[in-house]
Amino acid sequence: MAPTATGTPLNAESRVIPGKVINSGSATIQDLPFAVAFLASVAGVVALAVSFPHFSDLLVAAGTEKAAVPAETGTPTSDKEAPTIPYDIALVLQSALTAATLSTVVFSSCWLLMMRAHARFLVTAALIVPIVVCVALTVWAAYLLAFGRNEDGGQGSMILGLFGLIGTAVNFCWLQAMWHKIPATAHTLSLSSHVIFTLPATAVIAFASAILQILWLGVTAVAAVNVHVALTPVEDAGLEEGEGGGAAGLALVLVLLALYWGWQVLTNVSYVTTCGSVATWYFYPDASERGVACCKPVVWEALGRACTTSFGSICGGSLLVALVQTIGTLLRYIELKAREDGNPLFILITCCFRCLFSFIEALLEMFNEWAYVYVAIYGTSFTTAGRAVLRMVNEEGLSAILSSIVADRVVGYGVFFGTIVGGGAGFLAPYVLYSDQTFAAQAGAAGAAPSVVLALLLGLTCLGPVNAAIRTALVCFAEAPSTLRLRDAKLHDAFVELQVKPDPNAPQRPTAVGVPVAQPVSMV
Repeated sequence: MAPTATGTPLNAESRVIPGKVINSGSATIQDLPFAVAFLASVAGVVALAVSFPHFSDLLVAAGTEKAAVPAETGTPTSDKEAPTIPYDIALVLQSALTAATLSTVVFSSCWLLMMRAHARFLVTAALIVPIVVCVALTVWAAYLLAFGRNEDGGQGSMILGLFGLIGTAVNFCWLQAMWHKIPATAHTLSLSSHVIFTLPATAVIAFASAILQILWLGVTAVAAVNVHVALTPVEDAGLEEGEGGGAAGLALVLVLLALYWGWQVLTNVSYVTTCGSVATWYFYPDASERGVACCKPVVWEALGRACTTSFGSICGGSLLVALVQTIGTLLRYIELKAREDGNPLFILITCCFRCLFSFIEALLEMFNEWAYVYVAIYGTSFTTAGRAVLRMVNEEGLSAILSSIVADRVVGYGVFFGTIVGGGAGFLAPYVLYSDQTFAAQAGAAGAAPSVVLALLLGLTCLGPVNAAIRTALVCFAEAPSTLRLRDAKLHDAFVELQVKPDPNAPQRPTAVGVPVAQPVSMV
């Protein structure tokens, strides 16, 4: 009998399932230095935000200057000069945000049910709609060339038509490549939507993560202002021009890195929590049935693992993306300065580098999405999870990744339409409230803008966990296909068609971390 990657023979006594961390909680803390470094950066930013009073001083000074303007100019204030709002802004916001919240949550829930019941139709539509849009764009460009004024000689219409033709060709090739994978992709999307609908606490955690991201943005903004005011030389500071500027620039870059790092960590903690919850559903379906609604223990147990034993791995992967994002932001700043100086060569160079780092950022984020699934299942370090992703691509190919992209497009359409529905509700609520007034449209417009932002946030938090569930389902099947065969033979056959595992009848191989797979047992 051949030994596994760790040298352990494949005998019945040594076999354990990939979800052993979920079952026994026996994982050890991984990548601890990254967790310590992240917590130190958070403490440093918070200290900068609260230790220096410069930000509050600026606010006081700004308020004093505004109050002093009428006295200096000698211009008396009057009701005609002071802008007045004909409606109660607090009432408008309250009605608009309430309507946006209810409508977005209801629509997102309906979209989840639609993905569960009509996944194949939605996946097919997600592949065909871009072709229809590009064809319509091409026809519109041809119409403009034939019957439009074309004051620029038709160059704009020709460019528009060229983009439409290229988009049509690319999306048609994509449709042909993915057509035979529609059934399996639809099964994956349906399964993932069902799991997320039965584990609504994943959406609650995603929403809490988004709120914390907004708070983190505020903290880092205050810290950046304090650093800038404290280190940038002023006329009375006794510093020559240029002194202190380098230190201020370096400090601001570090604050920017901390901002991106915090954003990534908060997002990925929620993502790993969802992955762990879905993995528990896959390996231990009985455990996922315990509790009710948002109080199901499997989700909170997964959150506990993400915030403890797997937190260092999350911080390590997030740091890679944060570094690339920081470099990309600096390149955008340099490009802006080059445009102000009118240096075309430097603009071209910085634009090329910025595009390169944007591509690297997208690849890293996609790589992390799959690596964190292994972190959630096995409780491994980030480097071990990364090797597992490379092994999955090497053995199973890109079928799982391509199918997840198609399914993500369906989720993206749900977020898009949910944002429209929420924004529309945010406009209609104040409009109906003041329907008998001439300023009803003005009140509706005031409520629409914040409603769109809230609807987008709610749509991402309600439907975003489906993306994590899709990847987790595909990885779990690649690691332990026999587990799904006993539970859902139809879904198992669909995954085989997807070629997630090239030869389902081959002898069971070791998993990504070298542990052979056996059948799961009920979780006590």
